[in-house]
Amino acid sequence: MNRLARRIVTAATGVAAAAAIGGVAIATAGSTGTASAPTSTAAAAVQPQKFAGISVSPEVTMAPVAPDPDKAGVRMNGDFVGSLPTLKLGHNGEYVMALQVGLKLQGYELDGTGYFGIVTQESVSDWQSKNGLQPTGVVDTPTWETLVNGDITTKPANPQLSPGQAWSDSSCELRGQIAQLGELLDGVTNLNEQSCLDEGSTDVYENSELQVVKNLQKRSGINPSGIIGERTTNAIYVASVLYSSNCNCG
Repeated sequence: MNRLARRIVTAATGVAAAAAIGGVAIATAGSTGTASAPTSTAAAAVQPQKFAGISVSPEVTMAPVAPDPDKAGVRMNGDFVGSLPTLKLGHNGEYVMALQVGLKLQGYELDGTGYFGIVTQESVSDWQSKNGLQPTGVVDTPTWETLVNGDITTKPANPQLSPGQAWSDSSCELRGQIAQLGELLDGVTNLNEQSCLDEGSTDVYENSELQVVKNLQKRSGINPSGIIGERTTNAIYVASVLYSSNCNCG
């Protein structure tokens, strides 16, 4: 083959390679003279292509997934449940009290003492069995999940309230939670949880409300001074979440 012929063959080979890479087959010099059918542009877009022995898949653009409005609040529920500790026989404190509040509203005879004793353990085991869980008597995340339902309100601001001080508008939500827990655990039904919403209200934190808070502090293992600080606010809040999740209110 002379030099000119070799150049023609080389050029033809290069054209064929370029055509293959582009996904379109064309007739070239030196072929049988029959042109291959053009490859569909849509088909070429989804076929992996090879460059220097490396297979490269085409980029696929996925449509954005719209958020599911029915799952609003699920993340917050998950965050709350994930913050709850594992509880078992012998434990005590505010989380045990909250657990007992939830189970009491489910019909179990618990007084919300804040101590995880035999009666609480048996109640937990029975609740687990009824909800398809192993009746271990240990309160783990799956057990908490069966007791925490619905929308969860945000934690109220810590009012740093001492006995004898006036309630403020910002502490109304916390005051309502104290009234609910006082009625459930102490049988106190005369707490006005809405009066602090009245314009110009000068209601003072004292008497029955003060005693209910002291009782909640005792159950939570907090010094029963009646001063509503950060830990007392958290104890009331966690118990109120279990209350709202399990109460057939309304």
